[in-house]
Amino acid sequence: MLQSVFDEWVREAEEKLLVSGDYPLIDSHEIDMSDGLRWIADHTVREELQGSSYSTEEVERTVEFLEVRLIRSDFALAVRFVILNFLYRLANYGGFELEESAPLLHGVVWPHFERFVGLPVLDPGALQDPRVVEWEITNVCLTYQWDLVAELFDRLKFLGAITARQCRALKGQMQVCSVVAPRDEDESGASQGHLAWWWLPQLDTVFFFPSDDVSRGIRPLGLLGWGMTLVDQVEYSAEEHARLSDAAHDWEIAFQEDSDLLSSYRAAWGKCYFISGNYMKAAQMFERLIAQGLGMPALPNDAAVRLQSQLYQNAAECYAKGGEVEKAVCLLERCTQEFPGMRGLWMKLAKLYLLSPLDVDTGKVMNCLREEEKIDPSFGDDPRGSIALMLGEVAGKNVPAALRKVAESSPADLQFMTSVVSRHWPSFQSLDEKSRKEWVGAALLLWGSSTPLVESGSPAAEGGWCHRRYCRGPSKAAL
Repeated sequence: MLQSVFDEWVREAEEKLLVSGDYPLIDSHEIDMSDGLRWIADHTVREELQGSSYSTEEVERTVEFLEVRLIRSDFALAVRFVILNFLYRLANYGGFELEESAPLLHGVVWPHFERFVGLPVLDPGALQDPRVVEWEITNVCLTYQWDLVAELFDRLKFLGAITARQCRALKGQMQVCSVVAPRDEDESGASQGHLAWWWLPQLDTVFFFPSDDVSRGIRPLGLLGWGMTLVDQVEYSAEEHARLSDAAHDWEIAFQEDSDLLSSYRAAWGKCYFISGNYMKAAQMFERLIAQGLGMPALPNDAAVRLQSQLYQNAAECYAKGGEVEKAVCLLERCTQEFPGMRGLWMKLAKLYLLSPLDVDTGKVMNCLREEEKIDPSFGDDPRGSIALMLGEVAGKNVPAALRKVAESSPADLQFMTSVVSRHWPSFQSLDEKSRKEWVGAALLLWGSSTPLVESGSPAAEGGWCHRRYCRGPSKAAL
């Protein structure tokens, strides 16, 4: 199939694409390859009622043909471009009916694409045209050869295409994207859109591009989203930690005097510091964003409010992690003044009050819980929240005294609970009387009272009480 169209594709690349300006990206659709892509895809993956199956025969035959043409051309740029462009688009072909088909084709084709990227073995020092270097950077990024990417950036600097600071900034961007982008790919290897075009060797200066180039705005938005989500559920490997630490170092050098830095970089920079354990510098990044804003005037008001609130919360999280709890408290207090209706914010402030090295002000904690309950109607459904509110109402500022009062209000329950806890926790008897009463009072508030009718302390009594309490859950009185 390809024999009849390959030479025409190469001529089109030579005459239209590789003449002037920047070279086209590896995912370019400027050459019409649709018939060839469809033919090989349909002969590789077979879709039936029972599902999809595949055969590698047609792909292997095509790869043999491409290898011969590459060698015969002495690895000419136009031929390399056509081969890589074709294999990349084939690996990401989406013209199937069944969802399972695209990942099957990607698994067959992508290893061949990665191998052709390395043909011939790339020597950055031999490259003289900056356009070729930039084009090779996009190819090598897609195959995750990070050390080689760094060498190519150094080559761009040597050729005078970028400054030393730009080189640092681009390396930092590559390091971050090398961690974030692979997690954004679906089973077929295609980006899900959150960080598309991440491998472009350029620095972003705006969020939104002209309408004919709208996809270019995805990367800065993706970086901003990643940086703003400070506490995520992602487990970063030791290698990824090292890359993010290197990125923070590169950006510290490159961006130290850049007051107009796009907020997506500053947010991602702050998260790099955070993941690397440099919490004070991370906090400074988010505090600077609080002062300067995100530079996104087109945002709807509710989105702008959420993002600005998140900046405060991120800065507070960094300070708290770094042991500066009072600075964290001050930031969240400011945040509650500006955005008092933000769900979850008052709970975070309550937790910080409890972490404060100063004496805990239970009145402030209770106020936070009440404010959270006003915003979040479901807050009271959580037994922990209900108990906390109840304790505050009953105890005022002296929770321990209130717990002792609860325990002393029912001598029978006090005697029985003391017996139960002592049996299963012998050290309980070594506590002073006040502490024992506080433990019993907390248990009574949580599970309610009602001493068993059988003899207190007997296995039957304890077993029946424990079964009722743990199966029933917290008492209605406690909730």
